[in-house]
Amino acid sequence: MTVLVTLIIFLWIYLRATLEAKRREFTDYRIRELEAIDKVREQISNDLHDSGASILTQFRVKLNDIERHLYEPELATKSIIELKQSLNEFSNLLIDTIEQVFPKELILGHWTQAIEECALRFQTTDLKILFHNEISLMDQMEPIRANQCFRVVQELLTNVIKYERPKLLVIEIYKDQDEVVVILDSDECDFDGVEQDSISGGRGNIHFVSRLKFLGAKIHAEKNKLNKNSCYTLRFKENGNTGS
Repeated sequence: MTVLVTLIIFLWIYLRATLEAKRREFTDYRIRELEAIDKVREQISNDLHDSGASILTQFRVKLNDIERHLYEPELATKSIIELKQSLNEFSNLLIDTIEQVFPKELILGHWTQAIEECALRFQTTDLKILFHNEISLMDQMEPIRANQCFRVVQELLTNVIKYERPKLLVIEIYKDQDEVVVILDSDECDFDGVEQDSISGGRGNIHFVSRLKFLGAKIHAEKNKLNKNSCYTLRFKENGNTGS
């Protein structure tokens, strides 16, 4: 009888401990699941923020262009057509971003093409953009690194145009041994009355810094107000430790 009672008590303790362990395991799993969901939400929020800021700056640039050429019908009409095209692109981009988070070019692995298409949307009669790429579309990066690189360049591009207002912007992408190099070189900038730095400011700066850290990237900035030009050079290894 004593043995039976002892066995029952042992089984009760064992089952209780097992149940408690399973409960803790489930709780830990649920916490990890919620953290993963929050990370996805944060990524979507960040990408929407960066894409939205980029598109809104494009609208602002084109509207300013229309205003400057109100008394030049041909140029004004051209700017209005470009603005309508941007509005259509914004609608398509918003749907694409909400549904897929990454631009379609990034999903296909064409991150350099994604940068080129993003840059050319800023072009107006007063802003000429030249794009030179030496990296083949067949030479793909890991999708997550390609996306972070695209977002860094998108943020920098948006801020350079917004704060420095150049008339010529040259974008170069090439490889230097095992590093990817992206250069934004702008001329005929309007720095007057602009104190905001092009690689910082607000919520975008938090994302910008975290993306640089993710890539293990370095960025070198040169700004010459006398010659009215600036140059930003981004360098990072094509393959690196994710999250380092």
